[in-house]
Amino acid sequence: MKVKTILKKTPKTLEDANQIFLMGANKIGFEPMIYAMASFYTKLGDAPGSRYQQRVISEFLIDKLVEVFELEERNFFESNIREYRQAKWIFYYLFRKYTELSREKIAKQLEHFGVTERKVRSACKRCHDILNTSFDIERGFGQKYDLVEKALIRFISDLK
Repeated sequence: MKVKTILKKTPKTLEDANQIFLMGANKIGFEPMIYAMASFYTKLGDAPGSRYQQRVISEFLIDKLVEVFELEERNFFESNIREYRQAKWIFYYLFRKYTELSREKIAKQLEHFGVTERKVRSACKRCHDILNTSFDIERGFGQKYDLVEKALIRFISDLK
């Protein structure tokens, strides 16, 4: 009965979910709250394109790109070094592909990083063009793209 009371409020962000989890754990205990949150995430996974899924996918993509390109996460959106640019091209392209968001919506979600619709459009076009050429002029770009996309597909399948 208490679990239903705690989960009446549907969190919109990861911070909200964490706050609800801590509140619930204080009230009913840690183990019962884990079961309650598992049922919540199961319900949330049924809503394709939810903001939570978009947030989780974007965080996973950034983490994976930082790992594959050997970058520093704090410089991901600010740096214009070639490796960071390539990682951002892949990020925008895959994020758009797997969330089915428009370029405008992606830019709006990331506007606090200085991302514009124009940047998203040009990055997606650049990534698409490189992937559809017969030779890899960007030094392993295709291999890195494949690594990240395969990891993302596995991650999304585990999410649902």
